[in-house]
Amino acid sequence: MRVFRDVLSLLPWHRKSTRRSHRRQSSFGETLEPRELLTVLHWRGGVTTDNNWSSRQNWVENRVPTSGDDLVFPSDISARNHQMKNDLPVSQVYHSLKFQDNGYVLDGNRISVSTGGISAIQFSSTSTAGTVTLKCGIDVPAGVNIPVNVSPKMVVDFQGPIQGSNTGAMTKSGAGVMRFSGQAGNVFKGTTTVATGALELGKTGPLANAISGTLIVKGDGVRLLASNQIANGVAVQVSSVVDMNGFSDTVGSVETGGGGSVKGSGSKLTVTNGVFSIVETSLAPLKIDVSSFELSGSAVVMTENTSTVEISSTIVGSKLTKGGTGTLRLTGNTGNQQTETVVNAGRLELAKAADVVSVTGSLKITESGNNGGTVFLVTPGQLDRRISLTLFGKGTLDLNGRQVGNLFPASGVSEQGDIQTLEMTGGTIMSSTGNGTIIVPALVQIHASSTPSVISSFARFNRHNIANNGSTPFKTLHEITVDAGAFLK
Repeated sequence: MRVFRDVLSLLPWHRKSTRRSHRRQSSFGETLEPRELLTVLHWRGGVTTDNNWSSRQNWVENRVPTSGDDLVFPSDISARNHQMKNDLPVSQVYHSLKFQDNGYVLDGNRISVSTGGISAIQFSSTSTAGTVTLKCGIDVPAGVNIPVNVSPKMVVDFQGPIQGSNTGAMTKSGAGVMRFSGQAGNVFKGTTTVATGALELGKTGPLANAISGTLIVKGDGVRLLASNQIANGVAVQVSSVVDMNGFSDTVGSVETGGGGSVKGSGSKLTVTNGVFSIVETSLAPLKIDVSSFELSGSAVVMTENTSTVEISSTIVGSKLTKGGTGTLRLTGNTGNQQTETVVNAGRLELAKAADVVSVTGSLKITESGNNGGTVFLVTPGQLDRRISLTLFGKGTLDLNGRQVGNLFPASGVSEQGDIQTLEMTGGTIMSSTGNGTIIVPALVQIHASSTPSVISSFARFNRHNIANNGSTPFKTLHEITVDAGAFLK
């Protein structure tokens, strides 16, 4: 019998733990590195009165979890045993947490999870849709991308704070929902990626952000459940949808490498660094369709290559600046309110509904390097009354067969119109389709410039007067390039 027991003890399946360090030998006889086998522990709970993780009787294997373990929470135990408390040291890093049923609630000390990640999977036909709630905090280890896999109709609700190394990351997969809620904010500044499924942001504490690092939005996207969920300065990379859901937020930048949208009736989006698009025209444009949109401070809209950004929101704030060689298109049925619009490069298309204002205050069309900015009128009535229009260098205003400005002569009343002043230091006024007309009843200033100011043959130019700029003389009229067919009156 003793011999039999000795032989039996050598068999792998007879050992109490699967964690063993084995030295292997290759077919050439050399010794290879040790191999560490992971231990899988299954929760059962209910054996003790505390439901603590530190009670070994609460685990089927009758052992307390240690670093590197895979912890499984099955669907075949009583619902009362779904309430658990992690009272183990926060220094332990588990390989994975696998929830095979809804209704689990984990409280206690914060938890570190490695590359095995966190999953909530409907394990059998008896498991139903629902929520797994993590009230404890999560610590993201350095250099580790924690996968969070959630099956359809399941939710993993992270109510505790998420912290950890900025070199770590979290990636959401599966068709279910990952939710960040609770009072405590997430201070984790690594990258959070929504690969598939959805992410809901619903922190409720004062100044509590759900996202403090880069947010990459794919899959079914991101949905706000409250305002101010994304920390100021954070880059949001969108290729699907961010649904602001009637709430408001301020972010560092909105970026796209291919399509995507930010939407929300009743929502306001404020951007402090800019909107950046690097896609080609063969892909869908990035769309911003919130009720109110603001570029704060020196923020810009950069459309690189031949990409397009479409903003159908009401633009507020002091300044809208367009850069990059691509296109910015302003659409929608509500007028904009920014006080200054600057086009340094690329194309700005004014395409709101007819007589709905796209540009207010002042419009400056200039150049950046070898690229001149172009403003293209798609629909009539896009410029506000009493606007100041300035063209520099290679800047171009394309009337596209439209009339800009109106004269309202009346007895004893000065002429009035939509253009308050026109100032050109170089620049071109043209009409790529038909005859366009620009009427300036106030001041027209044509400055001396190495780049001639051009009024093309398809742009009728009506001016009230031509004045000089204080003590600085302008070029005389014959030094201004006027194509055949254009006229001044």
